[in-house]
Amino acid sequence: MKFLEYINEAVIGTYIKNLKQDLHTALVKVPINSRGSMFYILNKYFDKDKINFKLSRKNKEGIEGYIDPETLKIDIEIGIVHVLFTEISMLVQHLSEVITHELIHRDQISKSNKKASLYKMSGNDTKAKAKEYLANKYEIMAYAAQTVLALRHEGFDDESIISMCKDPEAWYDRLLNSRAHIDIYLIDFFKATDPTAKKFKKYVVEYLEKQK
Repeated sequence: MKFLEYINEAVIGTYIKNLKQDLHTALVKVPINSRGSMFYILNKYFDKDKINFKLSRKNKEGIEGYIDPETLKIDIEIGIVHVLFTEISMLVQHLSEVITHELIHRDQISKSNKKASLYKMSGNDTKAKAKEYLANKYEIMAYAAQTVLALRHEGFDDESIISMCKDPEAWYDRLLNSRAHIDIYLIDFFKATDPTAKKFKKYVVEYLEKQK
């Protein structure tokens, strides 16, 4: 299955176009003095889409997603820092990026003749294990789409994103605090000539072209 066939339905489709609005609609219902109730509201709102939200027990500051390859149910784990302090619009952006990643995995699994080999990365992984995870073709596709969404949220236009892919070193300082994965794929773990880096850049550009 080609990448563009995944993102055509999983990311360009009506569901993703409306995802941020749906998240915002759900989260604005959360009482200011009771952010803990966001899980009940989000789960009630997204239950029909088989997306479950819960408090992360291991990552206080992050937002992580996981998909069950058998049931296609998506779990989104939110760190307590986000629950208590992140402004709603920023939380919507971050959640939509992670959910987009997992929805691409859902589409990959649904359309594949065999179950996608998805590995859950952990903070205890060696660099070699993390590199193996990042080089998985399913992950490259999902991270490429997530990266474009994150960079757009951070105010970068498409021309700048393409420039980052061509010369990531020149943008390195601006990428240090970004949620995007360009520095991970094109600087920290892989050289620019590495097949994994080339695939990542290719998918980012294809995603941008598809949305014009």
